[in-house]
Amino acid sequence: MVLKCRNRTRVRNARHGLTLLELVVVLTILVAIAGILVPLLPNFLHRANVASCVTNISELDKLIQTQQNLNAAYPDHMDNLVIGSGLATYALTGATGEFKQASYTAGSLTTDEAAALTNAGITSVANLVENAGGDWRPTAWPYSSGETTQPTFTPVDSSLKVATLTPFGAQLLGLPNATNYKYVIFGLNKPCTLFRNLATEAPYHFADTPTEDPATYYMCFGAVFIVTRDVSGSPQTLENAKFMGSFAFHDFGLATADSHTKEWWDQNKNDR
Repeated sequence: MVLKCRNRTRVRNARHGLTLLELVVVLTILVAIAGILVPLLPNFLHRANVASCVTNISELDKLIQTQQNLNAAYPDHMDNLVIGSGLATYALTGATGEFKQASYTAGSLTTDEAAALTNAGITSVANLVENAGGDWRPTAWPYSSGETTQPTFTPVDSSLKVATLTPFGAQLLGLPNATNYKYVIFGLNKPCTLFRNLATEAPYHFADTPTEDPATYYMCFGAVFIVTRDVSGSPQTLENAKFMGSFAFHDFGLATADSHTKEWWDQNKNDR
């Protein structure tokens, strides 16, 4: 007789989940990684914001110059930073920032300076308002209580109050700041014809500090134009205003792409 032996195999049940020891090890590793990355997070945000700002400023410079080359005129319907006879209270000027000096102030235009702007294609400006409630937003929609109400525009003439650079603001932007130079600045936002002709959206600047909250302050980009220059110690008004560059609004003043790039490199140097 042949005996048949049946091999019995033990079926090991599959184990689900982690043991307590494994869980402790995993948590320890995660805590160690968090301890390394969390302190670096503000630097990551700062670098991202700086890089984004540099790109936006450079692109705006190209777009404004392209529009002028195509149409022989600069963008129209830019934002006037003056409300009534003074600057909008939510527009960052630098007076309360790091350097404690204002980058720009409210100023008047002479008849010739107004003509220089209009000859260059800047014929009217969008009017800002103070907090109007509703859907009023200082960055995205500072023109009325809601986007259903369209902004109003004011012709550029000698009765118009505009924002002009202070000597400190000209210094921040790397421009000659002699007494006989006069620079006018405007904000670049949705009503501007630049964003209907060559671009789809107006860019905004998002900083990583609570003092630069776009829900509280005007965080659009801006453009500076020269209307009067110094000629042998005397002021001479230009026939056509000339674009001098784009910039970003900050609590310490106005910032260019160059100043942002320097800031980025300085931050890298400090982190080493």
